[in-house]
Amino acid sequence: MRTRQANTRCTAVGNGANGVVIITSNGGSSWTRTSYGAGAVLSSVSCIPGTKKPTCFAAGDASDGGPGVTGSSVVIESASGSSHWQVKQTFPYAYGFPVTSISCVDARHCWTAWSGSYQVLNGMSNGGASWTTVTSDAQTAFGGVACLNDKVCVATTDGGLYVTTDDGGPAG
Repeated sequence: MRTRQANTRCTAVGNGANGVVIITSNGGSSWTRTSYGAGAVLSSVSCIPGTKKPTCFAAGDASDGGPGVTGSSVVIESASGSSHWQVKQTFPYAYGFPVTSISCVDARHCWTAWSGSYQVLNGMSNGGASWTTVTSDAQTAFGGVACLNDKVCVATTDGGLYVTTDDGGPAG
């Protein structure tokens, strides 16, 4: 009889001036601090289990710079269990506010939510080769997104509630 072990890996991001990323592989008994790069302020992370290490995506503000990024929001990716990061996508600021939330169900399907913007959501369904943008008539104060699978995501803002259709695209 095989006993299934609990997942003991976790990644968290924060508002440090260097894109703070902390990781644990022992259920939180100890943490290792890494960083993405100068000027990035990360606000959200979403990790997908892998065969050896998870693939993680983080999103945030890169207005003060970062490796190859200035004046924009950024989505970064790590396939190394969060120890090494690279730019996955940059988005120019929509009215000067950054991405605040990200939710990924696998390495091909992610959605990001914005704050303080008419640009509400950005999503990918092809590993990041292209991104879909959802806009609103009203400027949002804060956005959040959560995905159950590649067909069902829910995003909320102070301006509305968005639910994906059965093809993973946003409902009208």
